[in-house]
Formats: sequence, structure tokens, C-alpha cells
Amino acid sequence: MIDISTHILPGCGDGPESMSHSVEMARKFSAAGISAVFATPHHKNGKYDNFRDDILLNTGRLNTELLEEGISLTVYPGQKTKLYGDLIADLVKGEILPLNDGMYLLLELPSDHVPKYTEQLLYDLQIKGLIPILAGPEHNPQIMEQPDLLYELVRRGALTMIGTSSILGDHKRAIQRFALQMIDCNLAHFISSNHNGSREALQLSKAYDMIGKKLGKDTEFLFRENPQYVIEGTSILKDAPKRLKKKKALGIF
Repeated sequence: MIDISTHILPGCGDGPESMSHSVEMARKFSAAGISAVFATPHHKNGKYDNFRDDILLNTGRLNTELLEEGISLTVYPGQKTKLYGDLIADLVKGEILPLNDGMYLLLELPSDHVPKYTEQLLYDLQIKGLIPILAGPEHNPQIMEQPDLLYELVRRGALTMIGTSSILGDHKRAIQRFALQMIDCNLAHFISSNHNGSREALQLSKAYDMIGKKLGKDTEFLFRENPQYVIEGTSILKDAPKRLKKKKALGIF
């Protein structure tokens, strides 16, 4: 298994405070059957700034430490960047880091709305050869209220990532329902623990099992395989998106 978004780098915000804590987190990932993770510290979220070169340097140091400790886990560099107006300019300046420094860029919407410039910004990123992945859209109230917004973004080339805690029902029941409906309508493409060391048990395997149980083994297979394509910088497995009707949210799951 590969976890596409974690906070494993030390001293980068809401992750571990020291290298020793990062190593301990890596042991837990490995013990849970996870062979690789992406380090995706927050950037430009109003609290933390983690720039491309710093992340690359710290990821290299962590991988060296894991090799010396004999831990079978590979950490790939990444960044979870909040959507903001100057993102393209900062990308050109070399401050933004796609996943594994490749073609997929992990982005985070504001917690309470979808900015009016979102569609244009995602288009501009794609013109530059990047594929945007929106993290955690199942938590955004505007998307939950207007799911056609998400459909249009995905139809125009954006991908999305859902948290394992949403699938497993660790949040409100409405969020779990919406997350599963997103998957059912081909509006989600990845899941991730978004792990920062605050929980004892990693839940990636349980979330995959839930997807297989609720939506079928073929769908589970897509979610298990897609992170490898991100590492390789190739196209992921996906089906054409379908509109998610609001009335559907009343309880098919």
C-alpha cells in the first residue's frame, strides 16, 4: 500500500517535532503494510509555509535515516498547497512542489467555500502540464451543497483525494455518505490517511476494505493502484465522472 498524503517530515508544521518521531511513525507505517508514503506538509495555509527546496532536502534526510534504521519504507516528496491567487507565480519561482516532483499537484480548498477563481486556476495548472488533486473536498460545505461544482472540476481534468477518516465514519455521518457517493460517481481517485502521528492505528487498509465492501472490488483496485501511477508520473485509472444528485445524499449508503 502507498499513502499519498502524510505529515511525516519533522519540524514542518503539524507533523512530528523531531527526526526520531518521524522514524517511529515510519515504523508504524511499515508495520501496517505500507511500503511508501508521500510527505505533504502544508503550504500557504495561513499557518505553515513549507517551500519546495526545503521539503526535498528534508525528505532526502529522512530516507537516509530510514535506510540506516533498516525500515522498509520509502518517503516521496510532496506538498499540500492551499489554493491562492499567486500560486502560478510561485510555481514559476520554484516554491511549489508537485508529488514526487512530477506531474500531480496536491491542493487544498478553503474549508468553507470554493474560490471563484478555482476553475481558471486549475485550467492554468493543466496548461503547464500539471494535474491538480483536490484534497478533502468532502469537507467543503459549498461542494456538499452544490455537488455540480465538483463534477465540473473533475470533468475538466481535476482529481480528488478523500480522507480515510471520512470513509470510515470518524466525522459526521453526512461526510461519510458524501465521500462514498463521490466514489460511486467517479468523483474521487485517491484516499489517504493524512496521518500526522496523532492516532495509534493507521486506517488505510480498513478504508480500502470499506470501499471494496460498499462499492466493489474493481473500485477498490483502482484506489489501491493509483498512487503507484503518481510515483511513476503516468496516467491514473479512472472512469468518467457522473453527476452526484443532492437527493441521493439522503441515504443510499
